[in-house]
Amino acid sequence: MKSLLRGFALAVFVPACSVAQELPPLPPQMPYQQARRVLVQMGYAPAVLSEARQKCSAERSEICRAYTEAERCADAAPSRCSFLWNRDERVIEVTTTGKMDLMVDRVRCRSGCAER
Repeated sequence: MKSLLRGFALAVFVPACSVAQELPPLPPQMPYQQARRVLVQMGYAPAVLSEARQKCSAERSEICRAYTEAERCADAAPSRCSFLWNRDERVIEVTTTGKMDLMVDRVRCRSGCAER
């Protein structure tokens, strides 16, 4: 029974680990400007989103103008913004918080991350 449970645990958790290993190592609270440099060095390119696809509140519209990869940006606390990046067929999302300083909150795969 223990072997069966161990096998189940590996089947469930190993794919999640391999996806996590494919994500860029951007620690929480890293300034977004620094995260952008790391992503470019890793071969990622900022997505180029049309104005129609960008959803920034009026108070945060300068972020959508400054970053073509900005998908959405809210004014209400915690002032969360979402940025899309591409590499090959992979699309990742970098979420930030902060009104004045954009700080990385999390990184997740949106599409194209292989599960091994």
